[in-house]
Amino acid sequence: ISMLVGIYGTKELFVNEYRVMLADKLLNKTDYDTEREIRTLELLKLRFGENNLHSCEVMIKDLADSKRINGNVMTESKRPNNTAGEMSIDVSATLVSELFWPPFQKNEGNSMALPTEVERSLKSYEKLYHNLRAPRKLHWKPSLGMVTLELKFKVISSKTFEASPMHAAIIQKFSGVKSWKLSQLAEAVGVSVAMVRRKGVYWVNQGVLVEKVEDGESYFEASDGESQAHGPVAGPQEETDSMVESAEQQR
Repeated sequence: ISMLVGIYGTKELFVNEYRVMLADKLLNKTDYDTEREIRTLELLKLRFGENNLHSCEVMIKDLADSKRINGNVMTESKRPNNTAGEMSIDVSATLVSELFWPPFQKNEGNSMALPTEVERSLKSYEKLYHNLRAPRKLHWKPSLGMVTLELKFKVISSKTFEASPMHAAIIQKFSGVKSWKLSQLAEAVGVSVAMVRRKGVYWVNQGVLVEKVEDGESYFEASDGESQAHGPVAGPQEETDSMVESAEQQR
């Protein structure tokens, strides 16, 4: 730790860098297990003091609270007298105390058009949360998080993927539609052509989409699954963009 503090220059810079790293780790968790992070934080508190690491403590506590609140929301959603509407998609939210977390990345993904069934499920979750925690309300960050989705093909029956909401929003547009011009797909998703091309490469690499150019116009076309037989193994998204601003960006 002394060597790392020497590299960063001051303990304040080191703590802020750790806070950014911790935020990314916590936001990528889907099981709410923070045992390892708690152990590391306790050791750092001995070195830097509790006051310097108070924000990190709140961040870890947010995950424990999120796990409990998710359970309560799911229980409420199954009650016969539920007035919040049906949640057709399982939603598991990470609820953060924004003042204690590093600033989130500002990107155009927050303005993307979510599929109707996803939008409906998020609104139902929001109402149930408000009923449990009034007067608090949720403010969603649509571009963050992870989606587990199953894609069905003609040649192979189906395959399960874990991808970002942006990846999911793009591939959902191919449900019942064989191909899209990149310009039209970008308009349908609500982001730029450059963003659609960058995110669409993930599905091309997985053998789910094929990129074509006709008459100077770029297209994405759905694969029938044949190219997947010996293609890449589906796994987490390839991009590892940070969800929060780095210490340098904050400065």
